Amino acid sequence: MGGGDSFTQRNAAERHIGATTYHDASFFWNAPWNAKITVGVNNIFDKNPPVSVTTFANSFDPQYEVPGRFVYFRYAQKF
Repeated sequence: MGGGDSFTQRNAAERHIGATTYHDASFFWNAPWNAKITVGVNNIFDKNPPVSVTTFANSFDPQYEVPGRFVYFRYAQKF
C-alpha cells in the first residue's frame, strides 16, 4: 500500500494554514476648513480567517485579522 503514514499526513495537514486575502476600501474628502473626513470598510466580503487547531480554543491564528467586517469613520482636523 502506498501513501505513507496517514497519521503523519493528517498531523502535517493540521499544522498548515493556507493563505487568506482580505479586501479593504476607504474614501476620504479634504474639507475646505482644513479637515479630512474618511469612511472605510475592512474585510468588505466578511471573509473569516482559516481555523487553526493549534491555537487557543481551536480559534483563528492571531496573525490574521479578527473575524468579521469592520466599518469606520474618521475625522481629522488640522489647526
